[in-house]
Amino acid sequence: MKKDLSLSVFAQALSNTGLSRRLSDARSVTVFAPSAEAWVDLGVVTNYLMLNDSVAINALESVARYTIVEDVIYTPDIKSGRTVLKTSEGSELVVEKTSGAIYVGEGRLERSLQVGGKITVKDTLVDSGVIHTVSSVALPPTLSITLFNVLQGAGTESFLQAFQTSNITQILTNWEQDYTIFAPTDEAFKKAELEGALNDKDFVARLVRLHVVPGKVLNLEEDMGNDEASMLNTDARLSVRDIHGDGKAFGVRVKGARSRKEAKIVGLGRAHPAWPSNWNDGPQRFAAGMTQQNAMEGNQNGIILSDISAPRPSGVIYVIDRVLLVGDPDPLSAAWFWIGVILLGLLGTLFLCGVTGLLLHGLIKEIRQLEGYQAVAADEEAGANGPRIQEDAPASGDATVVTGATQANANETGANTEA
Repeated sequence: MKKDLSLSVFAQALSNTGLSRRLSDARSVTVFAPSAEAWVDLGVVTNYLMLNDSVAINALESVARYTIVEDVIYTPDIKSGRTVLKTSEGSELVVEKTSGAIYVGEGRLERSLQVGGKITVKDTLVDSGVIHTVSSVALPPTLSITLFNVLQGAGTESFLQAFQTSNITQILTNWEQDYTIFAPTDEAFKKAELEGALNDKDFVARLVRLHVVPGKVLNLEEDMGNDEASMLNTDARLSVRDIHGDGKAFGVRVKGARSRKEAKIVGLGRAHPAWPSNWNDGPQRFAAGMTQQNAMEGNQNGIILSDISAPRPSGVIYVIDRVLLVGDPDPLSAAWFWIGVILLGLLGTLFLCGVTGLLLHGLIKEIRQLEGYQAVAADEEAGANGPRIQEDAPASGDATVVTGATQANANETGANTEA
Protein backbone atom coordinates (compact mmCIF):
# COMPACT_ATOMS: atom_id res chain seq x y z
CA MET A 1 0.00 0.00 0.00
CA LYS A 2 2.87 2.35 0.71
CA LYS A 3 4.05 1.97 -2.89
CA ASP A 4 0.66 3.11 -4.23
CA LEU A 5 0.84 6.90 -4.34
CA SER A 6 -2.93 7.17 -4.61
CA LEU A 7 -3.17 5.61 -1.15
CA SER A 8 -0.17 7.40 0.37
CA VAL A 9 -2.23 9.57 2.73
CA PHE A 10 -4.26 6.59 3.90
CA ALA A 11 -1.03 4.69 4.53
CA GLN A 12 0.18 7.65 6.61
CA ALA A 13 -3.07 7.57 8.58
CA LEU A 14 -2.58 3.87 9.34
CA SER A 15 0.98 4.58 10.43
CA ASN A 16 0.01 7.51 12.69
CA THR A 17 -2.59 5.40 14.48
CA GLY A 18 -0.53 2.22 14.76
CA LEU A 19 -2.95 0.29 12.56
CA SER A 20 -0.40 -0.58 9.87
CA ARG A 21 0.99 -3.57 11.76
CA ARG A 22 -2.46 -4.79 12.81
CA LEU A 23 -3.74 -4.57 9.26
CA SER A 24 -0.68 -6.38 7.94
CA ASP A 25 -1.22 -9.20 10.42
CA ALA A 26 -4.93 -9.42 9.67
CA ARG A 27 -6.49 -11.95 7.33
CA SER A 28 -9.70 -11.80 5.35
CA VAL A 29 -10.46 -8.09 5.59
CA THR A 30 -11.85 -5.57 3.13
CA VAL A 31 -10.57 -2.00 3.15
CA PHE A 32 -12.46 0.87 1.51
CA ALA A 33 -9.42 3.11 1.31
CA PRO A 34 -9.85 6.82 0.48
CA SER A 35 -7.68 8.08 -2.37
CA ALA A 36 -5.17 10.89 -1.93
CA GLU A 37 -7.58 13.23 -3.72
CA ALA A 38 -10.30 12.28 -1.25
CA TRP A 39 -8.20 13.53 1.65
CA VAL A 40 -7.60 16.79 -0.23
CA ASP A 41 -11.36 17.20 -0.72
CA LEU A 42 -11.84 16.81 3.02
CA GLY A 43 -10.01 20.13 3.33
CA VAL A 44 -8.38 21.33 6.52
CA VAL A 45 -10.17 18.57 8.44
CA THR A 46 -7.43 16.32 7.06
CA ASN A 47 -4.83 18.63 8.60
CA TYR A 48 -6.58 18.33 11.94
CA LEU A 49 -6.73 14.53 11.76
CA MET A 50 -3.00 14.42 11.01
CA LEU A 51 -2.03 16.52 14.04
CA ASN A 52 0.26 14.97 16.63
CA ASP A 53 -2.42 15.37 19.28
CA SER A 54 -4.06 12.61 21.29
CA VAL A 55 -7.62 13.75 20.50
CA ALA A 56 -6.83 14.14 16.81
CA ILE A 57 -5.09 10.75 16.67
CA ASN A 58 -8.10 9.07 18.26
CA ALA A 59 -10.35 10.74 15.68
CA LEU A 60 -8.06 9.57 12.88
CA GLU A 61 -8.12 6.03 14.21
CA SER A 62 -11.93 6.10 14.14
CA VAL A 63 -11.85 7.22 10.51
CA ALA A 64 -9.32 4.53 9.58
CA ARG A 65 -11.24 1.76 11.36
CA TYR A 66 -14.43 2.90 9.65
CA THR A 67 -12.91 1.82 6.33
CA ILE A 68 -12.21 -1.76 7.48
CA VAL A 69 -14.70 -4.62 7.28
CA GLU A 70 -13.62 -7.95 8.75
CA ASP A 71 -14.64 -10.00 5.76
CA VAL A 72 -13.46 -10.32 2.17
CA ILE A 73 -15.95 -8.61 -0.13
CA TYR A 74 -15.29 -8.50 -3.87
CA THR A 75 -17.28 -6.04 -5.96
CA PRO A 76 -19.04 -8.75 -8.04
CA ASP A 77 -20.45 -10.10 -4.76
CA ILE A 78 -22.06 -6.78 -3.83
CA LYS A 79 -25.79 -6.87 -4.55
CA SER A 80 -27.66 -4.07 -6.31
CA GLY A 81 -29.22 -1.55 -3.98
CA ARG A 82 -28.09 -0.74 -0.46
CA THR A 83 -25.97 -3.01 1.68
CA VAL A 84 -25.05 -2.25 5.26
CA LEU A 85 -21.68 -3.50 6.52
CA LYS A 86 -20.37 -3.62 10.08
CA THR A 87 -16.98 -1.92 10.32
CA SER A 88 -14.02 -2.42 12.62
CA GLU A 89 -14.88 0.95 14.20
CA GLY A 90 -18.23 -0.49 15.29
CA SER A 91 -20.51 1.67 13.16
CA GLU A 92 -22.44 0.67 10.06
CA LEU A 93 -21.17 1.58 6.60
CA VAL A 94 -23.59 1.86 3.69
CA VAL A 95 -22.55 0.49 0.29
CA GLU A 96 -24.86 1.15 -2.65
CA LYS A 97 -24.62 -0.45 -6.08
CA THR A 98 -26.50 1.27 -8.88
CA SER A 99 -26.10 1.29 -12.67
CA GLY A 100 -22.84 -0.60 -12.42
CA ALA A 101 -21.25 1.94 -10.06
CA ILE A 102 -20.62 1.32 -6.37
CA TYR A 103 -20.77 4.08 -3.77
CA VAL A 104 -19.51 3.91 -0.19
CA GLY A 105 -20.84 6.04 2.64
CA GLU A 106 -23.62 8.61 2.54
CA GLY A 107 -23.88 12.33 1.93
CA ARG A 108 -24.24 12.78 5.67
CA LEU A 109 -23.41 16.45 5.57
CA GLU A 110 -26.04 18.61 3.93
CA ARG A 111 -24.59 20.76 1.13
CA SER A 112 -21.24 19.07 1.60
CA LEU A 113 -18.58 17.69 -0.68
CA GLN A 114 -18.71 14.51 1.37
CA VAL A 115 -21.30 12.70 -0.72
CA GLY A 116 -20.94 8.94 -0.84
CA GLY A 117 -17.64 8.20 -2.53
CA LYS A 118 -17.41 6.12 -5.68
CA ILE A 119 -15.18 3.06 -5.85
CA THR A 120 -12.63 4.05 -8.48
CA VAL A 121 -10.23 1.09 -8.23
CA LYS A 122 -11.80 -2.30 -7.52
CA ASP A 123 -10.57 -5.53 -6.01
CA THR A 124 -6.88 -4.83 -5.36
CA LEU A 125 -5.58 -8.04 -3.76
CA VAL A 126 -3.24 -7.80 -0.77
CA ASP A 127 -1.99 -10.32 1.77
CA SER A 128 -4.62 -9.29 4.30
CA GLY A 129 -7.54 -9.38 1.86
CA VAL A 130 -8.82 -6.86 -0.69
CA ILE A 131 -8.69 -3.08 -1.09
CA HIS A 132 -11.19 -0.88 -2.92
CA THR A 133 -10.09 2.71 -3.57
CA VAL A 134 -12.85 5.24 -2.83
CA SER A 135 -13.14 8.84 -4.05
CA SER A 136 -14.14 10.34 -0.67
CA VAL A 137 -13.40 9.94 3.02
CA ALA A 138 -16.30 8.38 4.92
CA LEU A 139 -16.58 9.74 8.46
CA PRO A 140 -18.12 7.49 11.12
CA PRO A 141 -21.40 8.68 12.67
CA THR A 142 -19.84 8.49 16.12
CA LEU A 143 -17.13 11.01 15.23
CA SER A 144 -17.49 14.60 16.40
CA ILE A 145 -15.34 17.23 14.72
CA THR A 146 -16.15 20.72 15.99
CA LEU A 147 -15.37 24.09 14.46
CA PHE A 148 -12.72 24.40 17.17
CA ASN A 149 -11.06 21.23 15.83
CA VAL A 150 -11.25 22.53 12.27
CA LEU A 151 -9.53 25.77 13.29
CA GLN A 152 -6.80 23.71 14.95
CA GLY A 153 -5.95 22.20 11.59
CA ALA A 154 -6.46 25.33 9.51
CA GLY A 155 -3.20 27.15 10.28
CA THR A 156 -5.14 29.93 12.00
CA GLU A 157 -3.62 29.92 15.48
CA SER A 158 -3.73 33.73 15.74
CA PHE A 159 -7.43 33.77 14.90
CA LEU A 160 -8.09 30.97 17.39
CA GLN A 161 -6.33 33.01 20.09
CA ALA A 162 -8.47 36.00 19.13
CA PHE A 163 -11.54 33.80 19.55
CA GLN A 164 -10.42 32.85 23.03
CA THR A 165 -9.80 36.51 23.91
CA SER A 166 -13.26 37.48 22.69
CA ASN A 167 -14.97 35.05 25.10
CA ILE A 168 -17.24 33.56 22.43
CA THR A 169 -15.46 30.24 21.96
CA GLN A 170 -18.70 28.47 22.87
CA ILE A 171 -19.93 28.89 19.31
CA LEU A 172 -17.04 26.69 18.15
CA THR A 173 -18.52 23.70 19.95
CA ASN A 174 -22.19 24.61 19.69
CA TRP A 175 -24.34 22.08 17.81
CA GLU A 176 -27.54 24.09 18.24
CA GLN A 177 -26.90 26.69 15.54
CA ASP A 178 -25.13 26.80 12.21
CA TYR A 179 -22.14 29.08 11.73
CA THR A 180 -19.96 30.14 8.83
CA ILE A 181 -16.56 31.44 9.90
CA PHE A 182 -13.99 33.17 7.69
CA ALA A 183 -10.68 32.46 9.41
CA PRO A 184 -7.59 34.50 8.42
CA THR A 185 -4.31 32.61 8.29
CA ASP A 186 -1.46 33.41 10.66
CA GLU A 187 0.36 35.04 7.73
CA ALA A 188 -2.68 37.26 7.13
CA PHE A 189 -2.49 38.48 10.73
CA LYS A 190 1.20 39.31 10.30
CA LYS A 191 0.50 41.34 7.17
CA ALA A 192 -2.35 43.21 8.88
CA GLU A 193 0.06 44.48 11.58
CA LEU A 194 -2.53 44.41 14.35
CA GLU A 195 -0.20 43.52 17.23
CA GLY A 196 -1.02 46.62 19.27
CA ALA A 197 -4.73 46.53 18.51
CA LEU A 198 -4.97 42.89 19.58
CA ASN A 199 -4.32 44.00 23.15
CA ASP A 200 -7.68 45.78 23.09
CA LYS A 201 -10.27 43.17 24.07
CA ASP A 202 -13.16 45.22 22.68
CA PHE A 203 -11.44 45.53 19.32
CA VAL A 204 -10.67 41.80 19.27
CA ALA A 205 -14.28 40.93 20.08
CA ARG A 206 -15.53 43.13 17.23
CA LEU A 207 -12.91 41.74 14.87
CA VAL A 208 -13.87 38.12 15.56
CA ARG A 209 -17.60 38.80 15.26
CA LEU A 210 -17.04 40.46 11.89
CA HIS A 211 -15.66 37.15 10.59
CA VAL A 212 -18.67 35.07 11.73
CA VAL A 213 -21.99 34.62 9.92
CA PRO A 214 -24.49 33.09 12.39
CA GLY A 215 -27.40 30.83 11.57
CA LYS A 216 -26.23 29.73 8.16
CA VAL A 217 -23.74 27.43 6.45
CA LEU A 218 -22.69 29.31 3.33
CA ASN A 219 -22.15 27.42 0.09
CA LEU A 220 -19.82 29.34 -2.19
CA GLU A 221 -21.61 28.50 -5.43
CA GLU A 222 -25.17 28.91 -4.15
CA ASP A 223 -24.69 31.95 -1.92
CA MET A 224 -22.32 33.86 -4.18
CA GLY A 225 -23.22 37.54 -4.44
CA ASN A 226 -25.49 37.53 -1.39
CA ASP A 227 -24.82 39.98 1.41
CA GLU A 228 -24.77 38.09 4.70
CA ALA A 229 -25.03 39.84 8.06
CA SER A 230 -22.06 39.15 10.29
CA MET A 231 -22.21 38.48 14.01
CA LEU A 232 -20.86 42.00 14.63
CA ASN A 233 -24.12 43.67 13.55
CA THR A 234 -26.60 43.60 10.70
CA ASP A 235 -24.87 46.55 9.00
CA ALA A 236 -21.52 44.77 8.82
CA ARG A 237 -22.31 42.48 5.92
CA LEU A 238 -20.05 40.06 4.06
CA SER A 239 -20.25 39.30 0.37
CA VAL A 240 -18.75 36.33 -1.49
CA ARG A 241 -17.91 36.49 -5.18
CA ASP A 242 -16.33 34.38 -7.89
CA ILE A 243 -13.03 36.18 -8.50
CA HIS A 244 -12.41 35.01 -12.08
CA GLY A 245 -15.91 33.91 -12.99
CA ASP A 246 -14.85 30.30 -13.51
CA GLY A 247 -15.99 28.79 -10.21
CA LYS A 248 -12.43 28.02 -9.14
CA ALA A 249 -11.46 30.96 -6.94
CA PHE A 250 -13.68 32.79 -4.47
CA GLY A 251 -13.21 35.84 -2.31
CA VAL A 252 -15.04 37.60 0.51
CA ARG A 253 -15.12 41.27 1.43
CA VAL A 254 -16.91 43.62 3.80
CA LYS A 255 -19.67 45.42 1.95
CA GLY A 256 -19.12 49.18 1.91
CA ALA A 257 -15.49 49.01 3.01
CA ARG A 258 -13.09 51.55 1.48
CA SER A 259 -11.02 48.84 -0.15
CA ARG A 260 -12.75 46.77 -2.81
CA LYS A 261 -10.12 44.05 -2.69
CA GLU A 262 -11.46 40.80 -1.28
CA ALA A 263 -9.84 38.21 0.93
CA LYS A 264 -9.21 35.09 -1.12
CA ILE A 265 -10.59 31.81 0.20
CA VAL A 266 -7.66 29.39 0.33
CA GLY A 267 -9.14 26.44 2.22
CA LEU A 268 -12.22 25.06 3.93
CA GLY A 269 -13.28 22.52 6.50
CA ARG A 270 -16.69 21.41 7.73
CA ALA A 271 -17.72 20.51 11.23
CA HIS A 272 -19.01 16.96 11.65
CA PRO A 273 -21.65 16.39 14.34
CA ALA A 274 -21.85 12.93 15.86
CA TRP A 275 -25.07 11.07 16.37
CA PRO A 276 -26.11 11.21 20.03
CA SER A 277 -24.97 8.17 21.98
CA ASN A 278 -28.28 8.20 23.87
CA TRP A 279 -31.34 9.17 21.89
CA ASN A 280 -33.17 10.10 25.07
CA ASP A 281 -30.75 12.88 26.04
CA GLY A 282 -33.08 15.73 25.14
CA PRO A 283 -33.85 17.45 21.82
CA GLN A 284 -31.52 16.74 18.92
CA ARG A 285 -31.37 17.99 15.37
CA PHE A 286 -32.37 15.60 12.62
CA ALA A 287 -33.15 15.80 8.95
CA ALA A 288 -35.78 18.25 7.77
CA GLY A 289 -39.25 17.06 8.74
CA MET A 290 -37.95 14.46 11.20
CA THR A 291 -38.49 14.79 14.93
CA GLN A 292 -36.65 13.03 17.70
CA GLN A 293 -39.76 10.92 18.33
CA ASN A 294 -39.85 9.84 14.64
CA ALA A 295 -36.21 8.80 14.81
CA MET A 296 -36.66 6.95 18.09
CA GLU A 297 -39.69 5.07 16.79
CA GLY A 298 -37.75 4.13 13.69
CA ASN A 299 -34.89 2.81 15.77
CA GLN A 300 -37.24 0.79 17.99
CA ASN A 301 -38.96 -0.69 14.96
CA GLY A 302 -35.70 -2.08 13.64
CA ILE A 303 -34.99 0.53 10.99
CA ILE A 304 -31.28 0.72 10.27
CA LEU A 305 -29.92 4.01 11.57
CA SER A 306 -27.83 4.41 8.43
CA ASP A 307 -31.07 4.70 6.45
CA ILE A 308 -31.93 7.89 8.33
CA SER A 309 -30.30 11.11 7.19
CA ALA A 310 -27.85 12.45 9.74
CA PRO A 311 -28.14 15.84 11.47
CA ARG A 312 -27.42 18.91 9.41
CA PRO A 313 -23.92 20.34 9.62
CA SER A 314 -23.22 22.85 12.32
CA GLY A 315 -20.69 24.96 10.56
CA VAL A 316 -18.00 25.52 8.01
CA ILE A 317 -14.63 27.23 8.19
CA TYR A 318 -13.39 29.14 5.14
CA VAL A 319 -9.70 29.96 5.46
CA ILE A 320 -8.87 33.39 3.98
CA ASP A 321 -5.59 35.11 3.16
CA ARG A 322 -6.43 38.56 4.58
CA VAL A 323 -7.96 39.95 7.76
CA LEU A 324 -11.35 41.59 7.21
CA LEU A 325 -11.72 45.09 8.66
CA VAL A 326 -14.70 47.41 8.49
CA GLY A 327 -12.72 50.64 8.06
CA ASP A 328 -10.09 49.59 5.58
CA PRO A 329 -9.53 45.85 5.11
CA ASP A 330 -6.55 46.45 2.85
CA PRO A 331 -3.40 47.41 4.80
CA LEU A 332 -1.51 47.77 1.53
CA SER A 333 -4.07 50.26 0.23
CA ALA A 334 -3.83 52.14 3.49
CA ALA A 335 -0.05 52.30 3.12
CA TRP A 336 -0.34 53.62 -0.42
CA PHE A 337 -2.94 56.11 0.79
CA TRP A 338 -0.51 57.58 3.29
CA ILE A 339 2.30 57.50 0.75
CA GLY A 340 -0.01 59.44 -1.56
CA VAL A 341 -0.77 61.94 1.20
CA ILE A 342 2.94 62.45 1.83
CA LEU A 343 3.67 62.88 -1.88
CA LEU A 344 0.83 65.37 -2.25
CA GLY A 345 2.18 67.22 0.76
CA LEU A 346 5.64 67.36 -0.79
CA LEU A 347 4.24 68.53 -4.11
CA GLY A 348 2.19 71.18 -2.32
CA THR A 349 5.26 72.35 -0.43
CA LEU A 350 7.29 72.52 -3.64
CA PHE A 351 4.50 74.46 -5.32
CA LEU A 352 4.34 76.97 -2.47
CA CYS A 353 8.12 77.29 -2.51
CA GLY A 354 8.00 77.93 -6.24
CA VAL A 355 5.30 80.56 -5.93
CA THR A 356 7.15 82.21 -3.05
CA GLY A 357 10.35 82.18 -5.08
CA LEU A 358 8.65 83.83 -8.04
CA LEU A 359 7.13 86.49 -5.81
CA LEU A 360 10.49 87.21 -4.15
CA HIS A 361 12.20 87.31 -7.52
CA GLY A 362 9.66 89.84 -8.78
CA LEU A 363 9.98 91.93 -5.63
CA ILE A 364 13.78 91.93 -5.79
CA LYS A 365 13.66 92.83 -9.46
CA GLU A 366 11.29 95.70 -8.74
CA ILE A 367 13.53 96.93 -5.90
CA ARG A 368 16.57 96.77 -8.14
CA GLN A 369 14.76 98.62 -10.89
CA LEU A 370 13.76 101.30 -8.40
CA GLU A 371 17.34 101.60 -7.09
CA GLY A 372 18.60 101.82 -10.65
CA TYR A 373 16.18 104.66 -11.42
CA GLN A 374 17.37 106.61 -8.38
CA ALA A 375 21.03 106.12 -9.34
CA VAL A 376 20.41 107.28 -12.87
CA ALA A 377 18.53 110.34 -11.58
CA ALA A 378 21.42 111.22 -9.29
CA ASP A 379 23.89 110.88 -12.13
CA GLU A 380 21.77 113.06 -14.34
CA GLU A 381 21.56 115.70 -11.61
CA ALA A 382 25.32 115.64 -11.08
CA GLY A 383 25.90 115.89 -14.79
CA ALA A 384 23.67 118.95 -15.08
CA ASN A 385 25.24 121.02 -12.25
CA GLY A 386 28.90 120.03 -12.62
CA PRO A 387 29.67 121.72 -15.96
CA ARG A 388 28.02 124.97 -14.80
CA ILE A 389 30.33 125.09 -11.80
CA GLN A 390 33.35 124.68 -14.01
CA GLU A 391 32.09 127.23 -16.46
CA ASP A 392 31.13 129.81 -13.82
CA ALA A 393 34.43 129.64 -11.91
CA PRO A 394 36.29 131.98 -14.21
CA ALA A 395 33.32 134.32 -14.31
CA SER A 396 33.37 134.74 -10.59
CA GLY A 397 37.09 135.40 -10.62
CA ASP A 398 36.78 139.14 -9.98
CA ALA A 399 38.75 138.35 -6.89
CA THR A 400 42.46 138.73 -7.34
CA VAL A 401 44.37 135.61 -7.60
CA VAL A 402 47.50 136.00 -5.61
CA THR A 403 50.44 134.21 -7.08
CA GLY A 404 53.97 134.00 -5.87
CA ALA A 405 55.19 136.58 -8.37
CA THR A 406 52.51 139.01 -7.42
CA GLN A 407 53.38 138.72 -3.76
CA ALA A 408 57.02 139.34 -4.56
CA ASN A 409 56.23 142.52 -6.53
CA ALA A 410 54.06 143.71 -3.70
CA ASN A 411 56.82 143.27 -1.21
CA GLU A 412 59.27 145.09 -3.42
CA THR A 413 56.90 148.00 -3.90
CA GLY A 414 56.41 148.29 -0.17
CA ALA A 415 60.16 148.43 0.43
CA ASN A 416 60.69 151.22 -2.06
CA THR A 417 57.98 153.26 -0.47
CA GLU A 418 59.57 153.12 2.95
CA ALA A 419 62.86 154.23 1.55
